[in-house]
This record gives sequence, structure tokens and C-alpha cells, in this order.
Amino acid sequence: MFKRKKPDINLLPEGDVATHIAKGPIIFSLVLLLGALGIYAGLTFFHSLQVNQINSLTLEVQNFEEVEKQEVFNTAKLLAQTKKTLVDYKNFSQTYFDVGKKLTEFESVVPAQVQLTSLILQNDGKVTLTGVGPNPEVVEAMVTELRNQKEKFENVSVISVAKNLNGYVFSLSFSLKK
Repeated sequence: MFKRKKPDINLLPEGDVATHIAKGPIIFSLVLLLGALGIYAGLTFFHSLQVNQINSLTLEVQNFEEVEKQEVFNTAKLLAQTKKTLVDYKNFSQTYFDVGKKLTEFESVVPAQVQLTSLILQNDGKVTLTGVGPNPEVVEAMVTELRNQKEKFENVSVISVAKNLNGYVFSLSFSLKK
């Protein structure tokens, strides 16, 4: 029957409605500005993350290159040491290639009555030996024979001669001629 008309409730006074309508574009502009600032901040953040990742990868590559250089340096150093050792061995083997022959020649100088107890051959060709002879004259004859064969032996010297129960123990040194 009687319909009641809904009252028009306006919480803003009439003068404020016009102001409110005018503020709409300003608020929209502020929201757009804040959105743009948010996008800019996000892009800047992601850019800094990417730069940090690039810097981290660059540092890892540099560290890897340094380790690789060190390994190459160590390998080169080992190769140089090996080469030097081979050159030293080659020089030694060329110089003393006939060591067996020279020691056989030395054997011909040792009298049958002398018993050798040790013989030490050093890399430079120096020989030190010890042995036992029946008397000092046999030991002296052996030393004289070594000294007389100057083309084969040099720097012949008697280190010691002493009497013991088995005879005369002696120690000699000499160098094989190159």
C-alpha cells in the first residue's frame, strides 16, 4: 500500500561532495605513483640481485682460474724437476756408463790374498772400500798398482790400515776416471 521511500542518506554534506569528486583524480594519481614506485623498487631489487649473482659468478671463475693457474704452475714445476733429474741421470750414465768395466779393471788390481768386505760407489764416481789383507805389503802393493793406473783411477788414498785377528783391515778411497 504505502510504500515508503528510502531516505537518501548522504554522509557528506553537500559542499564536501564537490570536494570529494575533485579529490578522486588526485587519489588515483597517488595510487598510480605509488604503484610505479613499487614497480621501480621491485625492478631495482631484482637488478641488484642479478648484479650480485654476476659478481659472485665472476669471483668463482676468477678463483677457479687462480686454482687452475696454480695447478699448471705446480705441474710445470714438477716437469722441470723431472727434466733436471733426467738430465742429471743422462750426464751420470754418459760419464759412468762403463762403471762395470772399470770395476772389472779394478778387480784385476786386487790381489788374490785380499778379501773385500765393502765397496761404496757414489754418484760422482768416488769409490770407498774396505777389506782384509794378510800383511801390509799386499795392501801397499794394491795401492801402488791403483796409483800406477792413472788412466783408470785417480785420487787414490789410504784411509786406514790396522791389524786384527784375520790380518790387516784397510780402508781406501779413489775416484774412477771419467
